[in-house]
Amino acid sequence: MNSRTSNEIFALDIGTRTVIGVVVARQSKDYRVLASEIREHRNRAMVDGQIHNVEEVANLVKDIKHSLEQKLDEKLFQVAVAAAGRALYTIKASARKAVSYKQEIEEQEVLYLEWEAVRNALARLDSEYKKENREWDYHCVGYSVVSYKLDGQIIGCLVGQKGKEMEVNVLATFLPRVVVDSLLTVIKKAGLKLLNLTLEPIAASHVIIPANMRKLNLALVDIGAGTSDIAITKEGSITAYGMVPFAGDEITEALCEAFVLDFDNGEALKREIQKKEMLQFVDIFGSVTTLEREQVVKPIEPVIEDLAKKIAEKVLQMNGKSPNAVILVGGGSQTPLLKQKLAQCFDLPESRVGIRGSEILNQVIGIDETLLGPHAVTPLGIAINAFEQEGLSLVNVKINGEPIQIFEFEKPTVVKALIEKGFSPSEIYGSPGMALTFEINGKLKIVKGGLGQASEIWVNGNKASLNTMLKDGDEIIFKPGKKGEDAKTARISDFITDEFITKICVNDKTIEILPDIYINGIKTNDINTEIPDGAKITFSIRSAILSDVFNYISIDAKKPFGSLITKVNGKDADFVTPIKNGDKIEIYWERASS
Repeated sequence: MNSRTSNEIFALDIGTRTVIGVVVARQSKDYRVLASEIREHRNRAMVDGQIHNVEEVANLVKDIKHSLEQKLDEKLFQVAVAAAGRALYTIKASARKAVSYKQEIEEQEVLYLEWEAVRNALARLDSEYKKENREWDYHCVGYSVVSYKLDGQIIGCLVGQKGKEMEVNVLATFLPRVVVDSLLTVIKKAGLKLLNLTLEPIAASHVIIPANMRKLNLALVDIGAGTSDIAITKEGSITAYGMVPFAGDEITEALCEAFVLDFDNGEALKREIQKKEMLQFVDIFGSVTTLEREQVVKPIEPVIEDLAKKIAEKVLQMNGKSPNAVILVGGGSQTPLLKQKLAQCFDLPESRVGIRGSEILNQVIGIDETLLGPHAVTPLGIAINAFEQEGLSLVNVKINGEPIQIFEFEKPTVVKALIEKGFSPSEIYGSPGMALTFEINGKLKIVKGGLGQASEIWVNGNKASLNTMLKDGDEIIFKPGKKGEDAKTARISDFITDEFITKICVNDKTIEILPDIYINGIKTNDINTEIPDGAKITFSIRSAILSDVFNYISIDAKKPFGSLITKVNGKDADFVTPIKNGDKIEIYWERASS
């Protein structure tokens, strides 16, 4: 924290056009702004919310830090920041696995399946989002289990259950490394350490849409210079984040084109539109022009409409329908006609689209004129989020001597560090051996492989588990798990049950007539046949007649000793008499009387 008191937080909102620094103190249930500073980038060091010139942005942050230190007469050491909303991707994914109904599902199998689902989410992220940002490398900052399923039915816990197939559905969260790394580099070059990292739409929504409003289906749109960041709330929480790479700079450029202005004069004219009825500006030839506001707005109306359409399309994509209301924050929210255009796009009354600024933040005291308005919502939200510790934590640890950084919404665990380092699920959990799967009469059968050998973990020299919590500076020694043995060979004889066997009693001796057996449509009589993986096997009760019994008993028909007597269940029978399970058969020679 800062040197004076742990109840103070230095927060930075590093935007495309401006950087806003605030120092906020907590006083009982309220917050007080102790000092603030707003500076514009000297050049276009940022594009669409992404830092492109680290040195320039770092120098500007240094200037803001120095100015705030002079105002406060204290040194600032740590800072809370936010990444643009476009930086966060939440991906739903699932994974499923066949299991044996004869054996209980173990915890290790469930953990392995969860991470397989996370890997599937990353694969989906690669295919869907990297089309636009192929150079970005993403890392998982957390995941939550949405549901478990057993045989297609939702179940609270899989451990200890029995069934044929288990499934897990997760919501995984990813951030691009380049976004986080550039922020961290700027902070380090400015002589600061990261206290807290949140996301811009989270920071804004936290102060503008309190928890008691999140039951409503709302769209919060933070319109900056380079991006319009979006957060959707419903059913009590923030459910989605998104971004449109179209915002205030496009309005400025449209003004420059319409009135032949350089970018700085175009930006100044844009800011004056909401303040004055008569507007005066100087074009690149030095000519001074004075126009009514409507005359300035009319040529840029198509661009404003385009901005509204792009925001609406993204919200509808994220939400599936028009929200109950739309809340606008950020400097670009004051763009003329934007509220009306958005209301039309969503088919909402104009009263359902509104701008919210820092002046409505009743819990924040000491907001001066420079911080009044929608542009100050995000920096104040960043500070308050940091007080309430609702951002990402950053933990530096070592795994087998190699340093690694972990970002987590909650306190990170060993397993999160191992995942971040790139260890595979089989190395982390010790994957089971390959199972043998096949079907008998349409029913799935599984011969499970052996369980894997679990990994071994030590944290700071002490034996630990995958769920051991980590703190900054911890050193992890990790010995990967080992794969279990593959399933052993299975034979037909292992799966022939009584339901397929015809049992008869012949002369007080029990005889078993085995079923007709087909493997992948080919008949076999050898019950010791090995079952190939994926085979389709059919057992059917063999239709038998009395003559079949002679395959199982010894009677010398070449040397008759009288008349051959054959009876089934005490009744005379011939060779073609059908026999069935449980029949009692008598076969013997009866000598003729002399």
